Amino acid sequence: MKKLGKQEKMTSREAHHSKKMMGVIVMFIFFMFFLVGTVSALEIDNKLTYSNEDLKVDFDNLWGLGKYYGSIELKSHPSVNYVKEVAVGNSVTMWYDFNFNQLYKNGLGEVEFIDVRTEERIDRDYSFVYWGDKERNIYGQGECSTDFNGTQTCESIIVGTEIYQNWLPYDSKDIPKGKVRIGIKVEIRTDDYVDGIWTIIGKKVSRHSVWTDSLSVNLISYYKLDLSSGVVLDSLGVNNGTNNGATRGITGKIGSAFRFDGVGDFVDSGFSNVLSNNFTVSLWYNSSTDPSSTNALIERATAVGSFGKRELMRMTTSGFVFFDLKNGNASEDAGITTSVNLSDGDFHHIVFVRNSTEVRIYVDGSVGASLIKNYGASTLATEFFIGKTYDVVTRFLNMDLDELGIWNRSLSADEVTQLFNGGNGITFPMAPTIILNSPIDNFNTTSQTINFNGTVPSSTLANVSLIIDGFFNETNSSGIEGDYIFTKIISNGDHNWTYEACDAVGCANATVRTFKISLFVENSQTFNASSFETDTETFTINITTNGTTPTNGKLIYNGTTFSSVTITNTANNDFDITKTIDIPLVAGTKEWFFNFTLGATEFNSSTQNQIINSTTFVKCDTIPSYINITFKNETVGEETVSAVLDTDWNFWLGGGDTFKTLDFTNTTENFDYPFCLTSPGNRTLNTNVSLTYDNSISQQRSFTQDFTLTNITTNQTLFLLPTEDGLFITFQTVTVSEQIISDVNVNVSKLTDLISIGITDDAGLVQFFLDPDTTYTFNFFKVGFDVVTTSLKPTQSSFTITMGTQVIQEENDTTKGISYIINPISNTLSNNTETEFNLSFFSTFFLLDNFGFALKNSTGDIFNVTSSTIDTGGFLSRNLNTGDNNDIIMEIFWTINGNQTNITRTWLIFDDADEGFSIKTFFDDLSIFLTSGMFGLTNFGLSIIIFGIILLVTGILSARFGNIVTNPPGISLIIFSLVLFFDVGLGIMPNPIGAVNNFPTIFVGFIFLGILLKEAIK
Repeated sequence: MKKLGKQEKMTSREAHHSKKMMGVIVMFIFFMFFLVGTVSALEIDNKLTYSNEDLKVDFDNLWGLGKYYGSIELKSHPSVNYVKEVAVGNSVTMWYDFNFNQLYKNGLGEVEFIDVRTEERIDRDYSFVYWGDKERNIYGQGECSTDFNGTQTCESIIVGTEIYQNWLPYDSKDIPKGKVRIGIKVEIRTDDYVDGIWTIIGKKVSRHSVWTDSLSVNLISYYKLDLSSGVVLDSLGVNNGTNNGATRGITGKIGSAFRFDGVGDFVDSGFSNVLSNNFTVSLWYNSSTDPSSTNALIERATAVGSFGKRELMRMTTSGFVFFDLKNGNASEDAGITTSVNLSDGDFHHIVFVRNSTEVRIYVDGSVGASLIKNYGASTLATEFFIGKTYDVVTRFLNMDLDELGIWNRSLSADEVTQLFNGGNGITFPMAPTIILNSPIDNFNTTSQTINFNGTVPSSTLANVSLIIDGFFNETNSSGIEGDYIFTKIISNGDHNWTYEACDAVGCANATVRTFKISLFVENSQTFNASSFETDTETFTINITTNGTTPTNGKLIYNGTTFSSVTITNTANNDFDITKTIDIPLVAGTKEWFFNFTLGATEFNSSTQNQIINSTTFVKCDTIPSYINITFKNETVGEETVSAVLDTDWNFWLGGGDTFKTLDFTNTTENFDYPFCLTSPGNRTLNTNVSLTYDNSISQQRSFTQDFTLTNITTNQTLFLLPTEDGLFITFQTVTVSEQIISDVNVNVSKLTDLISIGITDDAGLVQFFLDPDTTYTFNFFKVGFDVVTTSLKPTQSSFTITMGTQVIQEENDTTKGISYIINPISNTLSNNTETEFNLSFFSTFFLLDNFGFALKNSTGDIFNVTSSTIDTGGFLSRNLNTGDNNDIIMEIFWTINGNQTNITRTWLIFDDADEGFSIKTFFDDLSIFLTSGMFGLTNFGLSIIIFGIILLVTGILSARFGNIVTNPPGISLIIFSLVLFFDVGLGIMPNPIGAVNNFPTIFVGFIFLGILLKEAIK
């Protein structure tokens, strides 16, 4: 056998795969060609063919070599251009007769709904239904009983069943084989004008059906009660009635009405139709007095003397409307009564609506009474009487009736509103239907050119008129069914408009809409619906103008005018008008609006309301508090003590332009004083407090501080000193020329504890009560002077503090009016310790662009930055672990009119674990002091000192050991050792070549090796 080469093997493998692929393709085609019984809607090659004026659609498949699936034919519409009238609610709007040769899986696709007026897609709930057989009970009369009044009651019993056809749920998307009628039941809303596009076997049936809502759907009889003689005309020509004494031709709600005298007048309506489970009765009536007995508006029953079954609407002696249903079964009886007296001499609209689960009475467009009740199927076939009860000849109606309609369906609430028509009513024929498209109701615009657009779907249309401000403006008599557009130039101001349309059965007016033409349109308002006193709130409106830029904007808030608003052109002729304020005091509902100028005319925006809640900060006992003040003795033990307290607080939520105050005094000593923000929610509260405190054994001390508080409690400890342990110490601050300096901020601390705070008076004096045996640290600072920090034991009664030369402040000096307090007070900190660094910063002369501080070390590592844009300053705080750093530097900055100013504060970090004396500790601490600039040393100065030390040590050793170290190798060894010590050992020697580590040692080392080499050669 011949062996195959590598290339031949590859060719053989490829040929094998090609044969397999060809086999799969052949089998796939074979399978698709001979597939029978079922098909799938996933086949994208289906083709639609229209016929019978586009009402019929045939479906074919091209890939199936012209396979014919079947056809559908639109049966709900006589033509594809017909606009079908349907009832509001869930109605079957379109249906097709399907005739398919085989089952088609998932053939019923989605239905897309298009608003014909806007041509935009809309959402509607829908479901599939089919026309099929359904069984229902047949009721008959059972046993009867007679009570002591002679009233006979008969029970209703089931005597059999019957089959009838109706729309039934179709819970599948498959198209069955054979003939079937399938439709869609859609959620219909008032003023709908909708096009339904149904996807069937993967293809949209583009020549589709349109529908609109109509009150004429399932209207059985309508009595306008207008004729002055003859029959009582049913406008549908089905159930004409007979008048028995009622006076005709009196003024009605619409046209004429019938008047019943309460003695013997009534109308036999001639209406004896059996109503379905759902029906509606609507009428207008006018009564001036309550009836002496219950009068019938409209009523029917099974027979005289028998109340086994009845449907009636009556007026009670209280002037209420009562509706009663009886179906021969006590469990299905339903009676409801309104609770408003309607005997006021005006026409009132009464609508009774009944469905399978509920009965309702609407009075003048609103629900007057309702009852959840399963009434069962109606079987009454007797005539309705108007104006009297069915069997009692003394209960005649004494009032006027007009516009009586009966529907064999339940009208929706929207349709009842349509019948009420704002109190004007409507009459039969209910038409033509007018759909107003644009402009929308309450439309606002800056353009005086208005396009009015409305749709009138009537095939017998005569004319359509545009009515503006109550006057006919233009009439179009083309008679074409569809859209009617009128373009008009309208003056500025408030206007209203509507359409009137007339067709073969009458004229109708659409609901009146309003519009406004002005120099601007207010598009939106942006603000918080509720806020708190002193909080910062921003108010914004967006307007569109006629091209004019608004100027001179002002916010009027609760009657107070705030100027300097921000006006921003967002796009084209759109503008945002914005103002941020701190909410004024006093809670309640506050009105606000903007005032601005367009051209030479002032305008106001719409008035809005904002609810303002109280901001309350009080001494409290709740947990958590915002701040808790406690007391300790300043003695060695620092034991907790009690004290009395007198405080003056200012507090606010926003920027501080508006603030509230709290004066709290307690004359009984307490160990702690918690204070809370009692208004709901966790918000940041800004405060400043000035307080005094003491107890029975201690001298009074004062304390002033700013705090930014939250519901995470801030604990503030205040220190007291027993009277027997302290002295009053006075400090006076002066310049180098002994000029008094007033308003110098002074804080006193012991280790890391803040003991007291004060400000020098006009004489430059400030007094503290201090322990003469304790070392305190004093910080004196005022803008324009260098900070003076000193530590001492106050063993004398007074001290003079000399502060550096004052900086002459010009008007543009960005330090003018600037003051600040920096914490921690101490100049040294422990390593690996979580420490709060905070800044209280104030500007009383300039408004700040921003202020803040950065925390870093001397090597340039930045740990964090915090800042604020409050223009008068405030409180900032950050926590930082000191770690293994040698120092922490706070670089404080503030910006005024774009000019930034910086100052720094430095803390030295020491290792608490190495507090004992040693050479290493000494040089570590020396290194920290030297590199932190504590002595004002520059690199050049430090180099001079180190050079002097090397020179001195070399000279001493040379003098002491004589010839041993006076030779060049000996001297070079001493110099190299000292350079190595300062550069590598201590790391404090300045390095002129930063790119080469320990360059001084390397440089001197090469010199030393050169000298040694020279001596060896010599």
